[in-house]
Amino acid sequence: MDIQKDLQKRSNGEHHRYGGLGLSKNSQGGQYYLLHDGRAQSIEEAIILHGGEGNQSQQAFKILSIEEKKNLIRFLESL
Repeated sequence: MDIQKDLQKRSNGEHHRYGGLGLSKNSQGGQYYLLHDGRAQSIEEAIILHGGEGNQSQQAFKILSIEEKKNLIRFLESL
């Protein structure tokens, strides 16, 4: 699945749709609304889509093993 193509299809042009504080689904009403317009529906999608100042972190995330990605996402969900 190509995450970026899928996200472009879902993007509805609304901007600054914030969820609650924290990165757990529970803090956002049971569903993710990440990035400024809420188009990322998972932490992984938010990392992949985040460019600019986040580009170095995005590239570092891409080279992690599957297990390392799972551990990182589990940690971020605990915040």
